[in-house]
Amino acid sequence: MLALKIKCNEKFNSVTNGWLKYSWFGAKVYWNVLNVIVNYYESAY
Repeated sequence: MLALKIKCNEKFNSVTNGWLKYSWFGAKVYWNVLNVIVNYYESAY
């Protein structure tokens, strides 16, 4: 039972780490796109 729990915990940690990396990457991409849009509008007016 304990071995199974440890295995599940390891899987959970790896998934969490992957999700955090992905969300950080997604946030960076989103922020860059947002900056481009803002710059475009500022230069348009």
